[in-house]
Amino acid sequence: MSVAKLRILVLSDVNGGARANPFTIELIKSFWPNQDVQHVDYGSFWLATVRDDWDIVLIQWPELLVEQGDFSALAVFERRLASLKARSSIVTLVHNIRPHYRHSDFDSSLYSMVFSFSDAFIHLGQKSVEMLNQFYPHTATRPSIVIPHGNYRCFGPAADKVAARKLLGLPREGVVVLVFGELRATEEFNLALKAIKSDLGPKKTLLIAGRVPLRNRNGRYGRIVAYATAASRLIFFLGQVILRHNIVLHERAVPAREVSSYVSCADIIFIARKNTLNSGNVSLGFTYGKIVVGPDIGNIGEVLRGAGNPVYDPSDNESLRLAMEEAYQMLDSTTGKNNEILSRNEWNWEGIAQDLVMFFKSLRRTSAGDLEDSSTSARSRIERKSS
Repeated sequence: MSVAKLRILVLSDVNGGARANPFTIELIKSFWPNQDVQHVDYGSFWLATVRDDWDIVLIQWPELLVEQGDFSALAVFERRLASLKARSSIVTLVHNIRPHYRHSDFDSSLYSMVFSFSDAFIHLGQKSVEMLNQFYPHTATRPSIVIPHGNYRCFGPAADKVAARKLLGLPREGVVVLVFGELRATEEFNLALKAIKSDLGPKKTLLIAGRVPLRNRNGRYGRIVAYATAASRLIFFLGQVILRHNIVLHERAVPAREVSSYVSCADIIFIARKNTLNSGNVSLGFTYGKIVVGPDIGNIGEVLRGAGNPVYDPSDNESLRLAMEEAYQMLDSTTGKNNEILSRNEWNWEGIAQDLVMFFKSLRRTSAGDLEDSSTSARSRIERKSS
């Protein structure tokens, strides 16, 4: 008797701000060609419907599914998850243990509730497994799989470095260190400023491309106060740049068509984070064959160390300096090329989808609503490679 194909719901939107990071789009697309998948639905709007005929309901970034601080909406979300759980396996892809720079009772309740409803978990590193089990011990006995963060080949081929620098108005000569994407706090901006002080040769440029923290994430203010705060903060960041001749700030949301140029112009990708679990910049830098320097925290440190890239302690300025100077010394090595090969061969979306589909099949519910007893567990290519 043939086994029914999987029906998957990805509870994530792919429009608006979600376009800045195509992770979800690539994840959804990767399921479509798989012969064991019947169809994939996506979008948060399904929460407002009564439909419940999916085998797998995949949750990412719970904070994007419920308005911040709205406990009434949280209660509605909880009831909807309870309804879905009756017929579907709820799987959470763990991007964060809790939202970045949001530590309120509401956020704790939201994440605790989602993790409690989850039948299984997808992790982007072994460190994520350890941290989830530490903070939420009741999850330790539930099925999980570790997969790599998929590559970003969707942004297109690498651009010529000299042409990319000319296009972006950067010096032709010298080392360019790129900090890409949103900086979530002033302390992350300051990390970038410290990084470029390292000995990276006679000519060096720090390029910060993305959004800097212009607004207060934890407060709710009137429009006038919010704009005034944003303006004053922008003046502060621009002032810091003006005072340093070798720092360039492109304070903007970088369109997808320009990402290849930004990454290709750089020699080193620097991840300015103090407290986070994952960073897509690891995969972005590897996709384009760059050396990536990041904090030795969460899955970031685990993946970078495993591939031979420098890591630093975000609370130790000397550690940061040494990591940057190590990256500079590695520019003529094969590390960047090895990163690109790893991202192309091991972090391709087709293979990731195959691993996930195998995992999802092991979670299929019986007609009684219970998870099937599977004696074998799906394992990621990272786990198989290291075992």
